[in-house]
Amino acid sequence: MIEWARIRFDGTRGPTVDDTRGPLAWRTQAFDGGLRPPIAFDDNAPRISGNPFLGGFDFQAWSYGSEEFSRMIDYLLIVKSATGEDLFTPHASWFPQILRAEKHALFPNRFLIDPTGDWGSDAQGALISKGLPKRLAFVLAGTADGPAAQHFAETEIAQSTIPGTEVFRTERGGRQDSVTRRCAPLHHRQRDRLLGDDLRVRLGLRRSERDARRGRGLHDLP
Repeated sequence: MIEWARIRFDGTRGPTVDDTRGPLAWRTQAFDGGLRPPIAFDDNAPRISGNPFLGGFDFQAWSYGSEEFSRMIDYLLIVKSATGEDLFTPHASWFPQILRAEKHALFPNRFLIDPTGDWGSDAQGALISKGLPKRLAFVLAGTADGPAAQHFAETEIAQSTIPGTEVFRTERGGRQDSVTRRCAPLHHRQRDRLLGDDLRVRLGLRRSERDARRGRGLHDLP
């Protein structure tokens, strides 16, 4: 898993990963260039490539945007702590881009965010999490963008005014804490009181739709 994580980051192969088992794309290409789209791997396909994360946006959006960048930073910190290898410095230009993208995606109410930056879950919606801003403030400390990153994480993000939701400070237990996950172990009456009528109705509708799909044998549809 250590070798697989590294090759997925920058294409560096470890001793147990041979040419037949490696990926065809990795993270650094998404920022720096060379990432080929699926069509580019077809026979007689055009040899095109790009860098879709340039500018700091993770185009996967929803739960795979800011949280995915947070996990990337965690991985770089793990490598530096365990081996001493600094993977931040060669890619220092990424983090100011991510900071600016996150700031620009924040709505005027300062707690909703464009879906490229949210970790919403089914219940929360497009609310910002402080997990990524706090990591950026740590990574950018001591740089020209450090004060702006610190101010963004600590001052510019407001608390949600939508009942039953909140802007979470950071992840808990290695995963982003969300209303849905926090309620999972609770008795349904406790959960309903926490979520409130509005969100309870929304979740109930989703359960009805899911059950209807299963009844028709379509449970694997999105």
